[in-house]
Amino acid sequence: MAPILGRYGPFLLYGYTAALYVGILSGLLLTAWRVTRSPDKALATVWFDAFLLCLAMALIGGRVGFVIGEWGYFQERLPLAWRIWQGGL
Repeated sequence: MAPILGRYGPFLLYGYTAALYVGILSGLLLTAWRVTRSPDKALATVWFDAFLLCLAMALIGGRVGFVIGEWGYFQERLPLAWRIWQGGL
């Protein structure tokens, strides 16, 4: 996979990030499609809430795993552990 797929001004689009977004969007679209075919329409909000919860937990868990894996760096710079916009997911 290409490390950098494109540049848009100061922003870089990385291949891993693009694959992650495609997977997330595919999961959301598949869930929405399956829910529309279900006879229980109240189920749609439950599945969407579950999707958002899983997405949040994946982001938090990914960052925690990165910080644990790079503990030698973050041990002395603990406030930097929350800067998810600097990569490491």
